[in-house]
Amino acid sequence: MLITADETFAGRYSVKPLDLFRPLSAADLTAAGQLGGPLYPTRDLTDSARDLAINASFGEAIQAWNRHQYRDAVALFRIHLSQYTDSPWASEASLHCGCDALYNGRYSEAASYFQSILQANAANTHPGAQRITIKARVRLANLKTWQGNFNEAMEHLRIVKQTSADWRDRTYASHWIQRLSRETRNEKVVLSCGVQALACLLEKQGKIEAAQKVRGMLATSPRGQSMKELKSIAALHGYRLTGVRLSVPQLKKLPLPAIVQLTRLNKGDMGHYWVLEKHSRDTLTFYDPQSRRRFNQTPQEFSREWGGNALVFARGNKLPGVLLPAEKMAGLYGACCGYPRHEDNLGTPDNPPGDPDCSGGDPCNPKPGCGAPVWSVNKVSMNFIGRDIPLWYRPPIGPQVQIELTYNSQSAIAVYEPFGNKWQFNYGTYTVEDSGGNVTILMPDGRRDVYTPDGSGGYTPGPQVYNTLVQIAPNNFQLWFPNGTVYTYNIPAGTNSLQPFLVEIQDAHGLSLSFGYDANVNLTTITDAVGLVTTLAYNATGQVSQVTDPFGRQATFSYDSNANLTLITDMGGYGSSFAYDQDCYINSIANSRGAWAFYTEPADGIPNGSNGYPPPGTAMWQNYRITITNPLGSSEQYYYSGLLYFGWHVSPVNYVNYVDSSNNNLYSPHTRFLYTTTTDGNIGKISSMWMPAGGLEVYSYDPVGNLTTFADGVGWWHYAYNSMGQITSVTNPNGAFTTVTYAPNNVDPISIQNSLGVLTFTYDAAHDVTSATDRMGNTTSYTYNSYGQVISVQDALGIATNYNYDSGNRLAAVTRAGQTLHQYTYDAMDRVSTHTDPTGLTLTYSYNNLDQVTKITYPDGKFQSYQYSTCCPYVVDSITSRSGQTTSYSYDQLNHLLTVTDPAGGATSFTYDANGNRASLTDPNGNTTSFSYDFNNRLTKKTFADGTNESFTYDPDNNDAFGLVRGRTNARGVTTTYSYSSLRKLSIFHDVTGPTFYAYDDFGRMTSAYNSAVGYYYTHLYTYDANSRLLTMNNAWLDWGTGASVNFQYDALGRRTAMTRDMGKAVAYTYDSLNRLTGANVGGQAYTYTYTGASPLVQSLTRPNGSVTTYQYDIVNRLTQMTTTLSGNTLTQYTYTYNAQDLRDTENFIEPLPRAGYNNE
Repeated sequence: MLITADETFAGRYSVKPLDLFRPLSAADLTAAGQLGGPLYPTRDLTDSARDLAINASFGEAIQAWNRHQYRDAVALFRIHLSQYTDSPWASEASLHCGCDALYNGRYSEAASYFQSILQANAANTHPGAQRITIKARVRLANLKTWQGNFNEAMEHLRIVKQTSADWRDRTYASHWIQRLSRETRNEKVVLSCGVQALACLLEKQGKIEAAQKVRGMLATSPRGQSMKELKSIAALHGYRLTGVRLSVPQLKKLPLPAIVQLTRLNKGDMGHYWVLEKHSRDTLTFYDPQSRRRFNQTPQEFSREWGGNALVFARGNKLPGVLLPAEKMAGLYGACCGYPRHEDNLGTPDNPPGDPDCSGGDPCNPKPGCGAPVWSVNKVSMNFIGRDIPLWYRPPIGPQVQIELTYNSQSAIAVYEPFGNKWQFNYGTYTVEDSGGNVTILMPDGRRDVYTPDGSGGYTPGPQVYNTLVQIAPNNFQLWFPNGTVYTYNIPAGTNSLQPFLVEIQDAHGLSLSFGYDANVNLTTITDAVGLVTTLAYNATGQVSQVTDPFGRQATFSYDSNANLTLITDMGGYGSSFAYDQDCYINSIANSRGAWAFYTEPADGIPNGSNGYPPPGTAMWQNYRITITNPLGSSEQYYYSGLLYFGWHVSPVNYVNYVDSSNNNLYSPHTRFLYTTTTDGNIGKISSMWMPAGGLEVYSYDPVGNLTTFADGVGWWHYAYNSMGQITSVTNPNGAFTTVTYAPNNVDPISIQNSLGVLTFTYDAAHDVTSATDRMGNTTSYTYNSYGQVISVQDALGIATNYNYDSGNRLAAVTRAGQTLHQYTYDAMDRVSTHTDPTGLTLTYSYNNLDQVTKITYPDGKFQSYQYSTCCPYVVDSITSRSGQTTSYSYDQLNHLLTVTDPAGGATSFTYDANGNRASLTDPNGNTTSFSYDFNNRLTKKTFADGTNESFTYDPDNNDAFGLVRGRTNARGVTTTYSYSSLRKLSIFHDVTGPTFYAYDDFGRMTSAYNSAVGYYYTHLYTYDANSRLLTMNNAWLDWGTGASVNFQYDALGRRTAMTRDMGKAVAYTYDSLNRLTGANVGGQAYTYTYTGASPLVQSLTRPNGSVTTYQYDIVNRLTQMTTTLSGNTLTQYTYTYNAQDLRDTENFIEPLPRAGYNNE
């Protein structure tokens, strides 16, 4: 039965404190749930004195909770429960007490509170009672997951999915059902609390290497590891563990740290292991290495969780308690394989954790999402991710301003959503601190990062998170990213918020974006490092309706009555609309060209008879399906099978509509994904990927989820990492390895070494490279101003290139060796207005509101212009050249290029298959070439207009999935075959003339090419220096015993300075300080080149015989005259003119010296 939604509770929250000096209403207390969501009374309240007293009592308790005064709050909740047994807030009070117990490891107490809520409201039909029951079930599901009781957790989640009125609960339940299904398949990976606890003890003993090996071990039983097994594992690494049974008071005499084994509380639960770190008279401090959480408990509290068994690094004759015999230890297990965690795998899958700045930088090549939404599906969790950046700009200094919105279909717990349900605002990141001291940060892309107290006043981040959280004061945190960026969270100035929000982003150079809030704690201003302000306006229901940048550009937003974002119009005027289903899953994204349809069928836990692929619209059980139909009507599908424990993607070419149990996408060719789970943190990862036309990729990971091996059927790659997740070594399929050494911060690489030599780097405090030295000892140095802008680069020859900035901190000029290379001016939006290059050519640029170049004007008054689509940003509809001639382009609804029409009206047209591969090309004469592909989207056949064709084959064993051509048969029927090395380099080329063999060194550099064609043998041999520059090239005719070698030399800047040949003249080269060739000496004969100013255009060439050729150019750098003289006499002269198309129009040749005739009379 689905509980009917009660609009009384919809979307109500406040981060302001309650006014305890006035009577509190039910609405006041409902909103006091703050960012944890609404609070629910279990009956209607009146204005009676008793109900007002009840409200006041509960209000005082929830106020203390919201102020993070958790100990006082729990005491007040308990007083409220004892004084007001009829309180409609009693279940909320019990829920908060249960959560406090859960966050602090008091599982039996937490379970008791949550079960009491279910019992108290079993017959209560009030909407609030039903909603609080759902909240209790969600927490029981978390608790049972924590205790390894997946079956009971699944049942709670199924009930939540089927009965909750709140889409957040239903979304959360579906997410966890699918996730637990994956973890059940990998239960021996995730039942790791025993080895995690042992690894923690080993680390505390300084046994780091042993700890790393132990942490990656798997359980040998579905029950996890027994105490006996842990003792044996320790012995394998040379360490002795002793098991004891003792009482809680005897813990004070136990050597620390120690492993304590928690008992199974209920049928279906699993035991668990913690590490006892400290003990005092009244407090025991524990660390759960699997959840990375620390707990403080009284001895009495711990006695409810513990069965009396422990493991220590000590001999038994001096230990308290009774030694445990081996047979007893063999029956004591711990296997808890989860912990209450937020939604997993949210945010952009390829967004590296800890990288807050993912800007594209170049406005002409923006990152995906700028101006129009993009989307993808996380192939592990089935989270659908949408992304849109409707407004952005980059000030000359400091962090960029970028309004970035990320939609996560599985987002369920985020309440602060100023851009609508499930949309995370990048500047809407905030912190939540629970009663166990754990801090959760909702990151800019929606990812949830959890930081747990480390026992020394700091915090430990979760796996694969390399940021550092520092608490400055209560409700004041700084999040330090590896690149030196700092996010500051605090109570916004001018507000009485109880919740800290993002108030500043500071880059590594101390330059900031600051965020201002109004009295309602709405983010209203963003001030950049130069003082420019972006403003945000809100509608009556609290969603952002408009963002205006400092230059007057606007992005606008519309919503439906359920707070779903329905329309984004970006700063360029491009609009995208969205529609949703009842669970706020996006079911449509549209622009003026067409609409994409999305049908999400999440896991629901309803048994369906072990159907691995149920019909659309029916019970999904643990399966999860997303079907996407594009504007052309082609569909594709992402699927997770809870029966088969793998996922897949069916491309549009292979998609079939469901017909019956034997005719559906289960049997269609698809890309298949198998999964694993990390032993530290239970992170879901893809372990292998099978291609629809054959081919396999295999992946393995370290305990925290870093990729350690990758194989693609051609070769194996191996990787190792440091504590900051940075690669420390790479071993390629040939066995050659590269090692990377880092500065003490484990972030900045200071050396990269392989058998070729070493590259070294130095840095300043802001992580800017100050010097780079190559493998041959050549050093380039860099200096910066206080804003982090490069002001000078000194090359290996000691010549400096200088960068000068104007009063607005914008690059104004680049100079080198006293010459100005580039000059820039800017428009009011800090975009380049003019650029003068080294030749003196000045180009003027115009832009549209998306910062795309619309016009380039030349010194002669001519210009080139670009017309962009009114539908889709960055799609060019036409280009008009300097001559005024226009080439136009048309597209289909997927923005595939359909036609190119040249200025003369000739059209080249294209068609595509359902996967977007080009299927045909028709030239302006009507000749069509068609293309065929296999299911891996590899080209298999090209058919020409005359009916002949060219075909391609690939690895017959399907070891290579991605397109190394193994055979090519041309239109004449002649076949050429190809073989490859383990580094994917061509090793054998075999055509009708015979085979050619190629060899390479460990770094992929060609060392020889050997050909045996036409009855003789010919070999090229190559050698290189440490910087991979070609040193020698030897050509040998092996049958004739002859050959020749060519040798090369280079200067410190990599410029070729000499070439010597066994069978030819030596050549020497010279250059000026601007890297222009000034001379070439060939066997003692000198050629010299001259230039004007900084221009790279050759002005004159002097030959060994004394003849000089001079060159002249017009104002747009076209060659207009070339004159050759000798001893002051003109030998030849050519002059050129150009037509409107910039093509050479005329060539005039002048030969001033007379020719001798046959008859000299």
